Amino acid sequence: MDIKQLIEQGRHSEASSAIEAHEEMTIDLLLLRILNENEQLNLDVALELIAEASKIPTSNDIVPMQLLAHKIFVYVWKTEFPKALELISEFEFETKFVKPDEHNQLASALAAVSGLKGRVYGYFNFEGKAKEGITILQDTIVLCEAIDDRYLLATSHTTLSSIYFFSEEYEAANNHLLMSLKLFKLIGNKLHIARVLNNLGNLMTGLGNFEAAKNYLDDAHQTVHSIEEDFFFKWGLNSEIVLSTIFLQLTLDDYDAAKEIFGSIQLENLDMQNPLSSIRYKLSKALILKYNPRLYYKMQSYPIFIDIVENYYETDVEYVIQATIELCDLLIDELSLYGNPEVLTELNDLINTLHRQAESRSSVQIIIQALIMKSKIALITTSVDKAIGYLEYGRDLAIKNNLDPMIVVVEKELENLNKQYEKWSDIINSNASLTEKLQRSDFQRYIQDALRVKKQTA
Repeated sequence: MDIKQLIEQGRHSEASSAIEAHEEMTIDLLLLRILNENEQLNLDVALELIAEASKIPTSNDIVPMQLLAHKIFVYVWKTEFPKALELISEFEFETKFVKPDEHNQLASALAAVSGLKGRVYGYFNFEGKAKEGITILQDTIVLCEAIDDRYLLATSHTTLSSIYFFSEEYEAANNHLLMSLKLFKLIGNKLHIARVLNNLGNLMTGLGNFEAAKNYLDDAHQTVHSIEEDFFFKWGLNSEIVLSTIFLQLTLDDYDAAKEIFGSIQLENLDMQNPLSSIRYKLSKALILKYNPRLYYKMQSYPIFIDIVENYYETDVEYVIQATIELCDLLIDELSLYGNPEVLTELNDLINTLHRQAESRSSVQIIIQALIMKSKIALITTSVDKAIGYLEYGRDLAIKNNLDPMIVVVEKELENLNKQYEKWSDIINSNASLTEKLQRSDFQRYIQDALRVKKQTA
């Protein structure tokens, strides 16, 4: 078995030993070493090796392009997208000068950079180019099939599945995940098998098939723990599986099970300097604190959610959306207890933030939930007509996107509000307290609905 196959199977220690066994560190071996470090997300190490390799004289014009492709990988996974896109533009410019007989040597690098560009635009919706990202990834799949690169093909399917997942196109997401799972099983990469199983678990949670979700997540947990090698990417993925399981257990109202799975996180194995590992751990901890029955623990979750909302948007917007909705829920609790107008202002700002976040990810169900929340704010503070306007917009979005359950929810709200139009107009113009208006608006239930939907689509 060659070294690249060992890397693609996730057998990184064996690959490293095979590289070091050579007496002379050639440029080809150094490229493999960089690939091995990148696949473990040892990004700073990879950057150092790229700098070292760049100083080695070579007559092969393809080598600088391959090094550039590896560098792009580093900055995409560091979520430094402006820098990554700058390097991608440089790579695309240089490909114009590649000789026809050298294209085959560069094929994998071309496919890799194409997939990374699709990830930046599609998965992260950077610069609002999600649709362009999908097209790029579809082209990447065609290219990977043409050059028979099963590893890049599998990763492209995984990325596409996540994009469809976030936009609630569940059938397409499922199809790409199953294709990715099949390919990674053929390759034999346990780490990526576990990752895809985790995503399938989230998808089944989103579809309400909780038994299937539990089975997928159990398989993911067992698979990641069957990996003999010990590296940060493994434990980072384990933290993701733990978070997915916490979402599932909280959706099933099983707090004790959620708390137990959180206790399985081995913090010493996590690279907390890695923003993805950090946000997963923090969100898991905040959820366990918030859903504790004691108020003392609930309030400890507040600063953690604030930290996530303010500092992790570029890392993973879906987790930030989750944290934002959880914060809304906490503020509703505070508003119902004390009726402080400052809390209402903070809540309104958070809902506007949630709306923008959901639009940036094309998460239509969350957009509609945000509009329902806005209608509640309007009922408490301004006018019935404005509340109706938000609901009508939400209904139109639900119809346009064929979201039948959401159509029912919004139309029921509209029906109730229209029936009580005069009553609500009187309430708004009265001296009723914020607490009373809040209770009449049934706001808390809609926050809970949004949390339920978010846990199913995270």
